[in-house]
This record gives sequence, C-alpha cells and structure tokens, in this order.
Amino acid sequence: MKYDRGEIEESYKDLFDYSLDIIYVSDLRGNFLDANDIALERLGYKREEVLNISFLDLLDKDELIKAFEVIKEIKNTGKQSKHRQYKLKTKYGEIIYVETFGIPLRKSGKIYAILGIGNDITDIKFAEQKLIESEEKYRHLFQSSPFFVGLVDLNGVLIDCNDIVNKLLSVHTKEDIIGKNFREIFAINEKNNDVIPLFKALFKKIIQGKTPEPIEFKLNRTVGDFLWLNLRGSLINIEKKNLIQFIIQDISDKKKAEQKLKESEEKYRFLFEDSPFSIILINSRGIVIDCNPAILLLGDYEKEDLIDIPFKDLKIIPEEFLQTLIDLFTRFIKGEVLHRIDIQLYKKDSSLIWANLQASLVEVGGETFVQVILHDITKRKEAELLINEEIQKLKDLDQLRKDLISRVSHELKTPLVSVFASSEYLLSEYKDKLGEDVLELIQMIQKGGNRLKHLVNNLLDITRIEYNKFNLEKETINLSEIIIECSEEMKYLIRGRKLELELNLPQNLYLKIDRIRIQQVITNLLLNAIKNTPPYGKIIIILWKNEDWVEISIKDTGVGLTKEEMEIIFTRFGKIERVGEGLEYIDIQGSGLGLFISKEIAQLHGGLITAKSEGRHKGSIFTIKIPFD
Repeated sequence: MKYDRGEIEESYKDLFDYSLDIIYVSDLRGNFLDANDIALERLGYKREEVLNISFLDLLDKDELIKAFEVIKEIKNTGKQSKHRQYKLKTKYGEIIYVETFGIPLRKSGKIYAILGIGNDITDIKFAEQKLIESEEKYRHLFQSSPFFVGLVDLNGVLIDCNDIVNKLLSVHTKEDIIGKNFREIFAINEKNNDVIPLFKALFKKIIQGKTPEPIEFKLNRTVGDFLWLNLRGSLINIEKKNLIQFIIQDISDKKKAEQKLKESEEKYRFLFEDSPFSIILINSRGIVIDCNPAILLLGDYEKEDLIDIPFKDLKIIPEEFLQTLIDLFTRFIKGEVLHRIDIQLYKKDSSLIWANLQASLVEVGGETFVQVILHDITKRKEAELLINEEIQKLKDLDQLRKDLISRVSHELKTPLVSVFASSEYLLSEYKDKLGEDVLELIQMIQKGGNRLKHLVNNLLDITRIEYNKFNLEKETINLSEIIIECSEEMKYLIRGRKLELELNLPQNLYLKIDRIRIQQVITNLLLNAIKNTPPYGKIIIILWKNEDWVEISIKDTGVGLTKEEMEIIFTRFGKIERVGEGLEYIDIQGSGLGLFISKEIAQLHGGLITAKSEGRHKGSIFTIKIPFD
C-alpha cells in the first residue's frame, strides 16, 4: 500500500511537531518511509534521504533479528508487547542506543507500516556500560550524567545521588533526601503518595533479579508545580555490594506533546458536535460509526437511523448514485485524492434534496475514519437548473436566428441575381433607346441590387462563420498586386469624393493567403476609409514586413473613432450611426458586418486587425497583421 506522508503527519501532527522523541515510520520490510527532524538529526541523515534509509543501514545482524521479531509480533498480534532497545549505527559510523515502541498503521484494516516512537537512551546506556566497566568511571558518570542517577540499598534507602536531583526538586535538596527511604522521600509531598505502590512493585522485581519495564509518573514538587518523569532501575554491584540504581529522565515535554494530541482529538469532537454541516464518520469497512446532530437538519434523520449500518445499505442514497459512491469510497481508502461531488439524497419523508459531498481521512482515538461532510445545496441546484433552462432557450433562439439568416440569404440570392443581371443587361443593350426617367429608374434598381447583393454575401459569410464552414483556399500571391487591384476598383468612389490616395508598397511581397478573402478585407477597410473621409481628404495604404509579420496599414484623415466606437466596430452588426453638423459627408449605408467578417478572415489566416484613433475628426488607422510563413 502507498504511504501517504501528508495523511500520517496530519493525523499525528502534534506528535511530529512537538515530541522531543525520535519519531519514524517504516514499512514491514524495514524501509524508512518518514521521520521527524529529531530522528534525522540523531541518525545524521537529511530529509531528502529518508526513503534511502533501512534497518540494514542502522543495525548489525543481532539487532536486525530483534527488529524483525518485533515487526512479526506486530503483524501477528496487532501490537508490540514491550519496549525494545536497539544499538544503532548513524550515517557517520557513530553508535547510539534507542528504546522504541511500535504502533501499527492500517489501511482497509490491514497493517502496512509501523509508527515508531523512540527515546534516545544513548547517554543512559553509556552510563550503564561504563558503570559496569569501571567504578571510577561510574563515579564520574554518576556525577556528570544529564539524568538523575540514584543508588538505593536493598532496604530502599537512598545512599547517594548526583546533583541533578536539585533540578528535579524545588525546595528540598540532595542533602535533604539522602539517608531516607524512598517511601519517606515521596511522603514529603502527600500528593505523591500514589507513586509509592509503583516504586514498591518496581523495587520488588529488581531484587528478584528481573528487569522491569521503565515507569512514568507525575512528581508533584513542593512549590506546587509538577514534572513528568521516566524511571528505570537495575541491580548493580559496587564495592562488592549489591545496590539498586535508578536513572530518572524528565519527560515533561513529551507529555505536553501527548496532551496536545489528546486536546486536538477533544477539539475535533467539539467541532464535530457543533458543526452546522452534517458530518458522518465511516470506518474502513464502510460502516457508519457516528454522525453529528446536524444530520437532522439535512434529512430529518436521527442517529439511530444511520449508525452501525454499512453506508451502501442506507436508504438515504438513491440507486443511481450508489455505485458511484461505492467506487469513490474504495478509491479514497486506497489513498486517492478525490474532489467534491454533488449527489441527490432521500430525506426521511422520501423527498429528494441535493447535497455537496466532501470526504477526508481523520484520526480519532488512534483509529482512522473517513469523514464525510454534507452540505444542502438544493436551492443552488434549483437555481442552476433554472439558469440552464434559460441558457438552452437562448441557444435555441440563437440557432433559430442562424437558420433564419441562412435560409433568407439563400432565398434572396436567386431572385437577386435575376434583378441584378436584368438591370445590367438593360443598361448595356438599351441605354441609348431609353428615356431619362426610365434610365434613372434602372440605375436605381442596379445600385439597390448591388447593395442588396453585398448584404446577402455578407449574411452568407456570417452563416459560414457560425457553422464553421468558412474555409480558406490559400496560394502564394503577390500582396502588392492585390492592394493595387482593390485601389483601382475604388477609383471611381475616390474621385467622386475628391480624395487623395497614396500607396506605399514594395514592388513584390509574396504571401500564402486566400486571394478572394484578403481582397474582401482590403476592400472593406478601404471602402470604410472612403465613406468616413471628407472631401479633399487623404488615404494612405502602407505595406511592409518584419521577421514574423506582414502588415497592411490603411490610414485616413476622416471622422475618426471615439473610445466607445472602437469597442463595437469589430462586432457582428456593429454599425456606428454618426450624424450631425460637420458629419454630412459620411456615407451611412452599410450593414455593420464588413469589419466583423474582415476580423474573422484575418484570424483564420492566423492574424488580426486593429484600429487606432486619437478621437473625433482626427482620422483612423486600421492595421491588418498576417503571419509571414
């Protein structure tokens, strides 16, 4: 099973953050999966080296056998029966001693790793070894040990201790307790009377030659505060006399960390009960273990309606969502990170509500549960459904508009061709035979037909764009020639409005483009400039290229654009109505589709069109940019 470091460190956060002990996680083969900073510091490894450490790096053959016996015991019984001491080799070859206790980590009820909590007893072990090796060395260690070391005779009388005892006691000193029986020492403060039976039992085992487990106890000091202490005892021989040696270590910081862990669990319980959201706890087998009072608000259920029932058997879950939830639960237990989902649930009266479901793993009382938080989103879902219905209506209307434009455009095109062709024929064949009134009417028909033809072509282009059928037929063409051709076609309009047209073009500039469509863009922009430039104005067309782009700039000295107008000119039907004094020269005819279609053509070529203007009556510059392949 995959080790989830974030999950374990979150569950044992206080232990990892506050404990002064060695904390590590190993798999069942002795490979490290995680460790706290204290463990890494004592072993000489860096955080990024954790996954490269195994028991083989730290233990010799005999110690390895002991370690794997413990792993086997935890796998078979689900717990470790007693603390074990190990001799470890650090990364740099130093030897340290650690006393550890392993806690099994489970997923889906199966043990997959071990959380180890160890005390660094190197100083204690060295003290014990040196005491055995030499009484002189023992005396030195006795005085210099960072832990309290005391010698008691077989009657329980303290005959000596090191000066550390003065740090453990408050008012009393070393001289006050030497020569007294341990019963008298603890009786100094009556609050410590409950410790005496523990010492009696420990004392008895040592005298019998047994090696008792260390004991932890609370020592109330005379000034009113207290310490948590760890005591280990052993039988030693000094000057051919059997004595009992006690070594006491201050573990107050460790106990504080454990208390914080306990408080965090109590805090969770408080939040669980008072949460405004419905919370359900499910064990690894999928059985509902607990739920908070807010479940009543969600579906009018009582706790007894849900607790001790596999979640897949709950009547609250509609059939169409059941398999989805079972699959999500299975994946979540395996360690996958899952997002929130929206599901429907039955209330107790069989009516349906919508709920948002969010799951997470939590550690409660040393066991891991799936915490499911449910939030009633029925009103939000109803609003979403209403919005979706309105959106669908708008889509249907938009589709109707597209179909109508397409149908009308095609229907208009056929009779329009007849009207336009007939007027052309009359003007070319019978111009000299017709009277002025009739001739004028035919010319009006031709002009109107021409405008209508242009409008229908634009509408057909809009339809092609909206149905993604606006395809390009590219070929390599001299862009300078296209600009000249478009300018020639517009000469009659330019002369009619007494405008000056200046072309600043290279002789040849070849580019792979759709000839007809680029002509359409240039014609649209040039026609736009002609319509919006007053008589005796000037239009300049410039063509140039750089390393990546070809740019066509059409600059006029016309009416110009306001900021508001520039925001709509490239939109569908973005026609600008400009009337008033000084604007009489503007040709207001047009559908407002030309610039929109031009923008789409440029984008299909991988380019773009931009417009710039300093404001009203200050002219405009339209620029087409097409990538140069």
